[in-house]
Amino acid sequence: MCTTGDNSSATTYAELHKLIGNSLVRVSGTHTAVLMWFFLN
Repeated sequence: MCTTGDNSSATTYAELHKLIGNSLVRVSGTHTAVLMWFFLN
């Protein structure tokens, strides 16, 4: 999994983002709405 620094950091970020996203969605259903609002605005 750790081939190059760039690829490794990208994979780590993706996994981390997914992990945090899933955790927040589980804790609060409004996370998706907040995320959509943040991206749209």
